[in-house]
Amino acid sequence: MVESDMKKAQDNPHEGHRERMRKKIENGFVDSFTDVELIEVLLYYVIKRSNTNVVAHNVIDKFGTLRNAFNVDASAWESVDGIGKSCSTFVALLREINKRAAITDETAEKRFSSIEQIGEYFIKKFKGMTEEKVMLLMLDNKNAVIDCKIIGNGTVSSSSVSPRSIVKLALTANASSIVLAHNHPSGDASPSNDDIMLTRTLRRALGELELNFIEHIIVADDRYMPIISYMTRVSELDYS
Repeated sequence: MVESDMKKAQDNPHEGHRERMRKKIENGFVDSFTDVELIEVLLYYVIKRSNTNVVAHNVIDKFGTLRNAFNVDASAWESVDGIGKSCSTFVALLREINKRAAITDETAEKRFSSIEQIGEYFIKKFKGMTEEKVMLLMLDNKNAVIDCKIIGNGTVSSSSVSPRSIVKLALTANASSIVLAHNHPSGDASPSNDDIMLTRTLRRALGELELNFIEHIIVADDRYMPIISYMTRVSELDYS
């Protein structure tokens, strides 16, 4: 190190710190990073000049663990000192990429053999969502996944989620069976009257076209409620 470089390092002990951290990654030592260091380096890409080590400590102090930090809604990061809109947007993108990658791995060549498997699948799909969404899972004649997509936002009803649009999507995908699912961010998995009415309407519409309506799943936190199964049990109790 030349004399001028030595003086710079003495005047500013953080001089070159970012480059040293990047070199560790290039040399295969990223697995040695602490949780704070992982967040610190991640933030290099949205915070260009500030000390991101301090910000990373703020993130862990706020959320407690790395897991907690990436399980909360990304907008919650904006309550952390040193985090702005660009950071929370970056975190939102990372969370979505990670979620889709995990689900893609899980559903590749996946075949469902039980309602329990489908319920667990949707618990993972809805994890971290703070707004009500409606998803449609389409399966082939061997119950393998053709596609799963978000088809609606907000409270479920026959006006917000059209049975006609569901039928069209299923026929276009050449699906043999479908599963409808939506989440209750309130944490209550009990079906509403709208949930039950839509389920009945959709069963009639799909039945006329000989499309198998396997289930309508409600997800609330880490629990799920299969509405068709629920309706069947209630009907049996009514006539017992």
